[in-house]
Amino acid sequence: MNTKFANLLRFIAVYARLVRDPNRLDLVLGLTDRVVARYAAIGKVPPYLHQPVVSAYLEKRPASLEIDMSTLARMAPGSLGYEFAVWMDTHQLDPAAFERQLGTSDMAVVKRHLEGTHDIWHVVTGFGTDVAGEIGLQAFYLAQLRLPTPMALLSAAFLNALFFAQDDIERRMDAIVRGWVLGQGAEPLFGVDWNQLWPLPLAEVRKKLGLPVSDDCSQESMQALWERSSSDLAPMNQNVALEPVSKQAAG
Repeated sequence: MNTKFANLLRFIAVYARLVRDPNRLDLVLGLTDRVVARYAAIGKVPPYLHQPVVSAYLEKRPASLEIDMSTLARMAPGSLGYEFAVWMDTHQLDPAAFERQLGTSDMAVVKRHLEGTHDIWHVVTGFGTDVAGEIGLQAFYLAQLRLPTPMALLSAAFLNALFFAQDDIERRMDAIVRGWVLGQGAEPLFGVDWNQLWPLPLAEVRKKLGLPVSDDCSQESMQALWERSSSDLAPMNQNVALEPVSKQAAG
């Protein structure tokens, strides 16, 4: 069977299962693997590898981040390290869940870094681990790096809402909008040396990265984010600035 066609069939099989159950980490990782395999099969370099922040990371190729939960848990309350340890314990998560053999290609190096820091991004951005929180973070990834996998995951979450969770559509849309706007306005999180930031207060880390100090998701907070995005930023590869749309106008 043609390699490209076989990979497409595998992608569809994983994607269909993810639409049914978007909470399964193994399916998320499997979908990511299929996206990487697609680029390898067609012999193309994904555009995100050419982004300056990614190119700089690949040139340095620093060692993978090693997370010692016991050390982080002993840090000062309120510090990034302590809050990360508490967050991981609260959600019963294990940083070793993303430890797997991925190879040494540029795509594999980027993938390993993104997977190894995924939960840190959760903590600093304030997104939860339910479906709405996860796709909010995927929207953040998309805004910052234009990765292909978040597009697939976002579409799967929409189809899941359509068929199985229509009562969660508003929460998911709010999270996506928040993630996109936060990602547009924040400093690049890819390649950040988290070892240097563990001892710092979480609020200070967020401020350094251009993220809201609190997890406020109120309408007033979102409006402020929209205004900052519209006035200070030009969306990538677009010539038209984003404009906030009120619910009345949208309806």
